Amino acid sequence: MSQLWENSLKWIAENMPAISAGLAGAGVSALMNIKDGKPKKYTITSACVCGIIGISVAGIMGHFGLERGWEVFFGCVVGFLGADKLRDIANNVVNNRLNNVKSQQGNKNENQ
Repeated sequence: MSQLWENSLKWIAENMPAISAGLAGAGVSALMNIKDGKPKKYTITSACVCGIIGISVAGIMGHFGLERGWEVFFGCVVGFLGADKLRDIANNVVNNRLNNVKSQQGNKNENQ
């Protein structure tokens, strides 16, 4: 049983930056929703979404060449923006990409 605790604490220590980013995102999101007077169900689900996105952002920071130590900051930014705004941003990015692909395909068809 002590091995389980030892391994669990080791995992937590190794992943503390991502855990902190997720908790920061969830906390800021919850506080912003409480400030805005949102319902409890909305506040809880939005905080969970922002926490998951905060963990994800912390996990991919190294791939973008960002220094370690910025995880909590980006977790707070995710929480401040909120789940709805992040969804709107993601939808805009995807729609812009799809429109670019469609226009490029249309140009190829016209040139043939």
